Amino acid sequence: MAQDSALRIAWLLPVAWFYWQPAIAEFTKLFPQTKVFTALWPGFAKGFEDALDVEVVGRWKVMRLTDGLEGYGSSLTLVPLGVVRSLLQFRPQLIFSNSFGIWTILAL
Repeated sequence: MAQDSALRIAWLLPVAWFYWQPAIAEFTKLFPQTKVFTALWPGFAKGFEDALDVEVVGRWKVMRLTDGLEGYGSSLTLVPLGVVRSLLQFRPQLIFSNSFGIWTILAL
């Protein structure tokens, strides 16, 4: 296990809501060099203040294209491209992404 715990792992979460924190905190116990990269961080949930390494890499924005009368409508999510610089500095050996988007493409 000593080899695995030295693994640098990045989580790409453009929006890192509170519900991610318990799971990633448990994951971080196994892999201490885990870092969350996000563009929208609401802050730490109570009890997780020291459990996660989080880097906010810029601002997350949503541009509404159309309003839907039924459903969500169309929008475009703009995520900061500065995540590339942060990933290059962190040099992760493994990257998890919660969705397939521009950050995933840039990480590849």
